[in-house]
Formats: sequence, C-alpha cells, structure tokens
Amino acid sequence: QLKRLLAKLEIGSQGELIALYGGYRDVCSLYAVAEETEQSEDEARCVQIDHLQVQVHFYGPKNGAPVLYFHPLFGGPFLPDAMVRCCHEKGIRLIVPWRPYCGRDADEGKGIDMVRGFVERAAQILDQLAITDVAVLTASGGTPFALAFAQRFPERCTKLVIAGPTVPISTSAELRMLGLGHRLPLQLARLLPAAMRMYVRAVLGKLAKGLDGPYLEHF
Repeated sequence: QLKRLLAKLEIGSQGELIALYGGYRDVCSLYAVAEETEQSEDEARCVQIDHLQVQVHFYGPKNGAPVLYFHPLFGGPFLPDAMVRCCHEKGIRLIVPWRPYCGRDADEGKGIDMVRGFVERAAQILDQLAITDVAVLTASGGTPFALAFAQRFPERCTKLVIAGPTVPISTSAELRMLGLGHRLPLQLARLLPAAMRMYVRAVLGKLAKGLDGPYLEHF
C-alpha cells in the first residue's frame, strides 16, 4: 500500500511523504525555483546579532524602497509567488527577519521582553544594511512586533501597515504551502467566519476588562 501511495504521489521516500503531509514540499520547491531564476534578487542570509544568528530573507530589487516585514507565522515568512512578483514590479525591497525561536534555540525571553528584544535586533539588522528608515508591514501574529518597533523607533518608521490574518495567503494553493497547524485556522476563518468573529469579540472583551497584559503575555 505504501509503495502504491508513493507511486501515485510521484515521490520516492517516506520522508518526502511526511513533508508533503506537513505542507512543506511546495515551500521547498518554491525556494528551489527562486534560486534557479537568474533575474531574481531574492536571497536569505544569517546576520549575527549579539549571541544570536538571525535568519533574514530578502525579496525584491536590492535598490528598492526598504520595507521591514514582521511575518505572521512561526514557520517563516512563506511569501507566495504573487507577492514576490509584486515586490519586483513595485520596486520594493522586503526585509524579513525570522521571528524569535524560528530556527534558533537560544533563550530570547518571553512576552513583552521577547518582543522588545526582537525589535532591537531588527533595528541592528537595519544598521548593518545602512538603512536609516523603513516602512513597516505586518500581518496577524507579527503585529505586536511591528507596533513595538514603531513605538521604540518612531524616527525610523515612516509608515505602518497592518494586514489581515489571511494576507498574504489568499488561495487554496498557497494554503497548502503551510503546515497543518498554520493552515487550519486560516481555513476555519474562510469557511466559518462567524467563529473568527466570536474569537475577535472574546479578545476585545478581555481588552475592555483591562486584561490586555495577561493576553499579550499568553499570545
């Protein structure tokens, strides 16, 4: 049965089958395509900040207008092809430092201290790139980091754009790029928006009762 399954899916190992089930096979193929495209200026590199190696992804032309992107998912930025093409077409240089605990096992704190520590490192990355000010883009779970950056470095933040939870993931094909744990909430929001409205009301109810500190600590 396993051999027939591997043959039908056109894959050669159980490891690849597990990767496919987790939604990672498409992500790997996207990066492979990006690396093979000669005209692409997209890249990834590790930047040393204090004792941490922080992975940073870049999308768009190197001389494009700098935009600091605080990505929403713990698994990485996962930018769809359409958004990468848009960066090139609009002349935008998207700078995407991976969130705390993404690909690192060093202690980066928790709660508000973790958020503040990360935005300090984001600013140091900009310093290393000789970038004085940026527009800031974020979505969903990246929002606390973006707001903290704008609060800590108002002179460097020219604009702050907060996108909705399903941006930039907008199609079923793009959803399949994500692991199951990230994919299910987005599918739920799309298939049962009433559930998402209930969640938002519950959060607003907590904030109205002055429980924003415990909520953010947990978040």
